[in-house]
Amino acid sequence: METTSQPPVKLPSWPRARTVRGARAILQTFIIFPLMGAFSPLTVIDRYRVKTIKGGAIFVSNHSSALDAVVMLQALPSRFRFRAFVVAAADSIFKRKWEAMLTELLINTFPIPRAGGARPALDRLKEHLSHGWSVEPKAPSARPSCTVECSPIVKYSGRRMRSRFMTGRKSSWITS
Repeated sequence: METTSQPPVKLPSWPRARTVRGARAILQTFIIFPLMGAFSPLTVIDRYRVKTIKGGAIFVSNHSSALDAVVMLQALPSRFRFRAFVVAAADSIFKRKWEAMLTELLINTFPIPRAGGARPALDRLKEHLSHGWSVEPKAPSARPSCTVECSPIVKYSGRRMRSRFMTGRKSSWITS
């Protein structure tokens, strides 16, 4: 019995273009992050632990608000921030073309199906990781599965965001 594989995920290449990445860096640095900081101060704890990572990484945080992706990007060192994908459910912000394009421009979103058929998208993310890109998936619940006590890397609006980074087969909680 033959199995048919799903077609590769077709992603626009423009969000990864050098000029768009430069525009994204400018928009994040001078507009988005300062606006976020005006109403929600950000504190990053133990950022030095992330600086030792070589190549791409997967950054996982609890997902408790629509702004988590922006906060997590702001907390990352720039070498990860400007080469990162924010993975989001394909049936959410990708329903409307204008919203998809805006989030691709501002935070480099990457669609992934919620209800099956995610293998091609996961393969594409794996390919990007091997080329030094980082990934920030949005966990479906506000409570990450955590078997060890971990302190936050990020605090904003008095709420804690737990964070974990993974490289290759190794995984570490960022702790104090």
